[in-house]
Amino acid sequence: MSTNHDKRELLKLKQGLIEDSEVIKKEETEAVELHGKKKAENFWYHYKIHVLMVLFFGLLTGFFAVDLLSRKKPDIEFLMIASNEITSAVMYSFDKDISEAVAAFTPNFDENKYVHAEGLVIDLYNVFDNNAFMATQTKLFTQIRTGVTRLIIGNREAFDRIVGDSNRELDAIFVNLSELFPGNANVKEDVFYKLAGSELSRLSGIGDFCPDDFYIALLALNLENERQQRAHERSLEVLGNIVNNAVING
Repeated sequence: MSTNHDKRELLKLKQGLIEDSEVIKKEETEAVELHGKKKAENFWYHYKIHVLMVLFFGLLTGFFAVDLLSRKKPDIEFLMIASNEITSAVMYSFDKDISEAVAAFTPNFDENKYVHAEGLVIDLYNVFDNNAFMATQTKLFTQIRTGVTRLIIGNREAFDRIVGDSNRELDAIFVNLSELFPGNANVKEDVFYKLAGSELSRLSGIGDFCPDDFYIALLALNLENERQQRAHERSLEVLGNIVNNAVING
């Protein structure tokens, strides 16, 4: 039973007049040591959010690592642009086939175990509002400015989107193919090579669907650094094989 002395000591403790008391001793809780299943349940109860977050970010990191390691490095990159319905449909239906067909004309520049041509589709036709239009235009001109993706396949009007209002001559923007391949009947307006009836159209399976104004051209712009120069030389070699119907990877 508490005494008056105990009560006075307790009152002093509560009022902060003293920090400790010889009379009133605090009861110390004895730590309970858990084992086995109880220990695991206690850990999960307190740290389940942390565990789940570690697992989530671990899986995410693993996914990106696998994707990066399994992704093929392209020997050549090229653009596929469409500004009308039929070209858009052809590109989306045959994008992988066109890439495989371009690979048939592409040397193994990286000297690895495979040849890979990677095409990027930019659809200028299926844009339904200003935001989509601006996003697509930005995507296109980012690729043009980078100067690494130099071969462009598309319908004739789509190339006008690249020219825009610059008032520049076509051969100031694209390589003059009439000079490189004199007398070739498939070279149009000096800078475009017509793909209808070509070996590339046959290999890609678009022969019966190939628009009459389906062309390939090579950028002449943006050759300021070594990477752009190397990409240009490789693209020129691939284009030469396409124009000459020279399949080098059967």
